[in-house]
Amino acid sequence: MSKKCGTCFRYCENWRDAIAKGLNERHTGLGDYHYKPRKGINPHCCGGQVRNGLHEKHQACEFHEYRWVWNLKTWWSWHFKQRIRELYRRCVRVPIGGMRKPVELQWTASFDGMADRIIPSGEPVCPHCKEMPYSYEQCVFCGQKFLPDKTGYDKTAPNEKDCQENLLSLLMVYARNVDCLVVMVDMVRCVADADG
Repeated sequence: MSKKCGTCFRYCENWRDAIAKGLNERHTGLGDYHYKPRKGINPHCCGGQVRNGLHEKHQACEFHEYRWVWNLKTWWSWHFKQRIRELYRRCVRVPIGGMRKPVELQWTASFDGMADRIIPSGEPVCPHCKEMPYSYEQCVFCGQKFLPDKTGYDKTAPNEKDCQENLLSLLMVYARNVDCLVVMVDMVRCVADADG
């Protein structure tokens, strides 16, 4: 039996054609490509191998994968294995990790994209698993507990020097924009004088 496009998970409906015909496009999360096209809607190969003349009985390309195999793989990876991992992390790994002796939270340099600067000691790192802990009390990945920070110093807050540099750069940009505006007004006046 030769493989046909209709049995491939990539054979789905063209959502643009569905919207043009007044139907809602399908948004089903992980199952977006698991459904065959509805009647009256043009089919589409989301793999992009077949462009013209695509239909259910079209000869399949080399990337063909049966719809039921793909559904089973998706269910196994995203529904079963992921839930088992989450249960293990929440019910086994984190509670056992919480029994370790609390340690001091480590800090590493991070980049602030909005201010375009590097913040020294700006990002917390769990000393046990080397991940960002997402909490100052306990790591959400390994369960390692942290000692409370007694300094009270916010390491992520910009210091006075950085604030002055940012203010100066903003003033420079504003001054350049004002100069451009003055030049444009002068040009408009010159054109108006020449026409008048």
